[in-house]
Amino acid sequence: MSLVLITPPSLEPVTLEDMAEVLSYGPAASLDPTTLSMLTARVTPLIVAARTACEDYLRQALITQTWELRIDGFPGYSTRYSRQEYPQIWIPRSPFQSIESFQYVDVGGALQDMPQDTSYGVDDATFYSYQLDPGSQTIPARVLPSYARPWPPTRLVANNVTLRFIAGYGDTASTVPAPILMAIRYLAQWFYEQGGMQDTALPTVVTRLLDPYRNLLS
Repeated sequence: MSLVLITPPSLEPVTLEDMAEVLSYGPAASLDPTTLSMLTARVTPLIVAARTACEDYLRQALITQTWELRIDGFPGYSTRYSRQEYPQIWIPRSPFQSIESFQYVDVGGALQDMPQDTSYGVDDATFYSYQLDPGSQTIPARVLPSYARPWPPTRLVANNVTLRFIAGYGDTASTVPAPILMAIRYLAQWFYEQGGMQDTALPTVVTRLLDPYRNLLS
C-alpha cells in the first residue's frame, strides 16, 4: 500500500507574518528588507516542516489537498469486523471531503471505474459498487462493497486498486482549529530556536495541543 500526495495545499495555515510576530520581530510590514529577506529564507521552510510534522502526527490534512491511495488488491475480511464481514478500505487522511476517483484493473487488464451505491443495496443495476462512510474529524472515512456484494476480482498487478480523494478542513487557515495553528506556530518557533529541524519526538506541548484532533486510524 502507498499513499501519494497529488495536489498539495494551496497555502500554509501559518504565514510568515504570523511567525514574525511569534518570534518578536513585530509586524512583517514594518521590517527592513534585509531582516525580511532573512526571515523569509529561514522561517518559510520551518513553517512547511512544522505543518507537515503536525499533519503526520495527526494523520490529517489541514488545508484542502488531494491524495491517492494505491493498493495491490481489495482487502479480505477485516478482523475487527469479522462477524459483519466488512472488507473495508480505510481512507487514511481526515477530515474527509470527497472521492475524486475509485478505479481498479479487472481480470482482463482493463481499468474500471467503481461507482458509488447510495441506495443501501436496493438498486442492483450495477453489481460491483461501493458504499461510503465519510467518518468524522478524528474517525477516518472508509469504503465498503455494496450490501451483500463482494469486491470485484482484479488482475494480479501492482497497485491494481487506486482511490483518489480530497481531504482537509477547508481552503483557508480560518477553517483549521485554533489549537492546531498554535501547535504549528510553537513547533516552527522551536525549530527556529534550535537552529533547524530536530530528529526527536515532538515537544510535549505540541502533542497535547494536537491529541484531541488526532485521527484514530490504527
